[in-house]
Amino acid sequence: MTQPPGTGSLVDQLNDLRRQVAELARKAPSMPACRAALTLSTVKIGSGDTFAQANWGAAEDPFGWFTPAAGGNFSYITVGLSGYYQLTYRSTTTGLASGAVAGSKVTLNAGNVANSVASDLVVSSGQAEGCVQSAFRARIPLSAGDRIFWSNYCSTTTGSLVASSFGIPTECTVQFISSR
Repeated sequence: MTQPPGTGSLVDQLNDLRRQVAELARKAPSMPACRAALTLSTVKIGSGDTFAQANWGAAEDPFGWFTPAAGGNFSYITVGLSGYYQLTYRSTTTGLASGAVAGSKVTLNAGNVANSVASDLVVSSGQAEGCVQSAFRARIPLSAGDRIFWSNYCSTTTGSLVASSFGIPTECTVQFISSR
């Protein structure tokens, strides 16, 4: 039976305190996640949608969900567990003139923008640091086996996707939130 604070012997009180500290220090289990990052800058993107092809690698993939591009196919992440997910694709496009449009999309089960589940568009100011896009979906139900693709778009033929801008990587993250 639990005793009110400050009661019992000093040894009992110290043991209770140790148990409480140990419980607070216990790490929560990590939720499944996969993070794919662009490994090489200056991937040219033209006046159309360019899906992740070469130069993408697994930055965090403890369950083997990332599949790199091969044989003309796009890179993608296969969800290994049914449930609710958070999707984030952050990228930076450089080399755009003022007024040019840069965009990013996350699509479901095909490298086709018609299957978009998250997107972001930015109008360039023409500055050297480029346009930062962040396609984000806070909570989406996915089934085991669903595939996540990501792409970039620019309204001119001069855009380049960079691996990092001011230390922030170009990456796509699929994070499990909860079961259904």
